[in-house]
Amino acid sequence: MHESNDKAVSKPLGHDDQSGFQFAQEMLCGDVTAAVNFDRLQKHPVMGYILFEYLLCDEKQTVTPHTSHPKWYWGKNKAKFLGLWRVARSLDATLYLVNYAKAGTPHQDKVRVIEVLDMDVDGIKMERTAKITRKEFSDWFRKLNRACIASAHEIALDGKYDLFHMDRESIGKIRPHFGRYSGEPVWKIAELPDNGDYAYILRSYNRP
Repeated sequence: MHESNDKAVSKPLGHDDQSGFQFAQEMLCGDVTAAVNFDRLQKHPVMGYILFEYLLCDEKQTVTPHTSHPKWYWGKNKAKFLGLWRVARSLDATLYLVNYAKAGTPHQDKVRVIEVLDMDVDGIKMERTAKITRKEFSDWFRKLNRACIASAHEIALDGKYDLFHMDRESIGKIRPHFGRYSGEPVWKIAELPDNGDYAYILRSYNRP
């Protein structure tokens, strides 16, 4: 594996990433799908799998992202939410439902994050909710994303180095090409603040 492969962990998300759904729909030729479609799945190094479902509040609706809740339209979308919950339970994942409005609309600055803690056929039974701004959500979302990218780089590090059998001096010379201190040697990163992106390799570096 070459170091340039680090950059292939993911690509910037574009509108074409949604085309897979239309392709699968076409291939089914009208058959009822057995799949559960969801918006985003990522793995956090501490939290484990995180499942996101984005719930758009149209500007023509009377509800806003802060006031809308799946309980108001549970009968219409029950199968979808129960499917998401089954996937979350199977992966032992955290499920977040995110109410939002399109940019440029009256309620664009309102975001509601619903962490689902329990659900049954009648609805969400336990939840943790935060009503925040678009900027606050972006800051939190980007922080999660950065942590998950670091987790993805663990795979690249394992493929490139045999960390388990390397001595401390050899690990210290490795220059990870990701994160805040990209290109710096591990021995130096270990002494720098906010080095959480490198927790995986630092555990090997600092082991007794």
